[in-house]
Amino acid sequence: MYRIEYDPSPLFTNRGQQDAWCPVAPTYAVWRVQTVRTSSAVATSTIANGYFQLQLTRFNAVNVSDPIPWNAVATAREEAGSNTVSNSKVFCTISSPTCTSMANFPFGRLQLSGSMQSKLNYLSQITNGVDVQRTTQAASGGYTWSITFLDPGDSFALTAKNVRLTCADPTLCTTATYDVLVTKVQAGVMPPSCIGSRIVPSTGALNKGQLYNVRVSGYNEVGFGKPAVAPNPQKPMVVPGPPTAVTLAVYSVSELVLLFSPPDDNGGDTVTAYEIVYSLDINFVTSSSELVTIITGMSAPYRRVISSLTKGTPYFFRIRARNSQGFGQFQRSVPLKMQPYTTPSAPTQVALGITSLTMLTVRWAPPSDDGGDLISAYVVQWDVAAGFDSLALTMGTTVTVGDPAQRSYTITGLTPGTLYYVRVFASNRGGLGTPQTSTPASLVPAVTFPGKPHTLTIAPTVVPGELRVSWFPPVIPYHGYPCAGTLQAPGNCPGVGGLDMAYGGVNLDRYVIQYSEKSDFSTPTETTTPSSVVTVLLTGLVSGKPYYVQVLAQNSQGRSYFCKRANTQSLLCPDQQVLLDGTVVTGTYVYAAPL
Repeated sequence: MYRIEYDPSPLFTNRGQQDAWCPVAPTYAVWRVQTVRTSSAVATSTIANGYFQLQLTRFNAVNVSDPIPWNAVATAREEAGSNTVSNSKVFCTISSPTCTSMANFPFGRLQLSGSMQSKLNYLSQITNGVDVQRTTQAASGGYTWSITFLDPGDSFALTAKNVRLTCADPTLCTTATYDVLVTKVQAGVMPPSCIGSRIVPSTGALNKGQLYNVRVSGYNEVGFGKPAVAPNPQKPMVVPGPPTAVTLAVYSVSELVLLFSPPDDNGGDTVTAYEIVYSLDINFVTSSSELVTIITGMSAPYRRVISSLTKGTPYFFRIRARNSQGFGQFQRSVPLKMQPYTTPSAPTQVALGITSLTMLTVRWAPPSDDGGDLISAYVVQWDVAAGFDSLALTMGTTVTVGDPAQRSYTITGLTPGTLYYVRVFASNRGGLGTPQTSTPASLVPAVTFPGKPHTLTIAPTVVPGELRVSWFPPVIPYHGYPCAGTLQAPGNCPGVGGLDMAYGGVNLDRYVIQYSEKSDFSTPTETTTPSSVVTVLLTGLVSGKPYYVQVLAQNSQGRSYFCKRANTQSLLCPDQQVLLDGTVVTGTYVYAAPL
């Protein structure tokens, strides 16, 4: 036994102790050998003659035993002698002149004498011999031997070889089959050496980071010897905990910065470095890393700028601390991922239109470069000065469109007869990008023509020669830009005194409906309805003949464009409609034939 004592004091005045007892006995390897009948028990005879051999492989050397009798006794002391040498069951070898050998029935003394123990002990690879036990004979005539190798370790491999088991008279059991089964029962295990290391204490815990002095004393039946003292005190340590306050932020268009602080638990030792790992995937299958070494004078929170990243590509980050015991647990960043980005470029296709006496509508498309981040808003700015630096306006001249899906905005509350300049910014988390001035750069709000009607339909009635035409009032102003939203989902225009500004800033006077047998309306017939009526009945038509129809709105300033196309792709009455992506959409003509 050894006694281990530990104490913060080198005098060991308040020591703890732990005894290390030395193991004394190894665990030996055990194998089982069993003879069995593999043919039918009803149709064939039991095992009653013959022999088999065992092959031992140890340390890459192969030995094959002398023939082992089918009914070999377990140990050498059980071997039976005889007055007749040929009948003796005492172990013999081929080198003896009285040890005859005959591989086939009726077999020789070499095949039918000797115990399992003697046969195996004769192998050159066995030094300390074997211990063998045998069961009583089974109903099949077979036996089971349990073999314990007394050499230490687990370096033994047994297999059966040259199985010549048979019945009492092989001529009477030609269809019988027999076999030898070899099985490892227990692995050999050597006791650990009573030297080396021990973990103290085996129960309880020491104070992490506290220096302890250690000494060891040997003990035998006489008593304790003089202790050996470890030359240097040591402290219990483990790897550190995860870093804290791990924050990820954008540093530049190709750089991210990671801010972090030391772990709450340093593991009982000084943290000397941090490993930053970043990857394009959350599982960090493929990753890059940087090591941050803490030097004298550095103070938390620490930071590391990671460079040469791809703009707009999200990166996942994690970090771990290292002390003398190794790296601790990873801590992921907050947010979990981030992409380098900068401010976006200017919006594209910025266009300006007159909506009413006090309103202008501006339309735009997304910027060609989002800066590496999603566009979060658009900012519309207007001014009476081209430099957007006028001090003459007392009201706000900037509005933020917080829905990035919006593609237009209507500026209200403008002064009639005043020239206004308009520009649009795109915004992301990096801030406002460069502005884009509208085309045209400026306009004067004024009363204008109405927008065109939409959702035009025509259908026959039950009366022969009649067609019913219906439509909806204008929702998009004359300039063709929705007051809000998009062309596919236009928002309502602002109202003033209950008047929809899609009408041009004044009341509608009437709707003009034209119908013709030709789609080019070269010879149309025209009728009108009051502005409050959005349907008309066409009568006196020729049954079975198709008629094309178109409708426009009219106010005091003039007429809108005709609507003569059916709605399609969520667009209202598109006729050579050019979308922001350059696509041109045209609906089908609206026509029908009366009964």
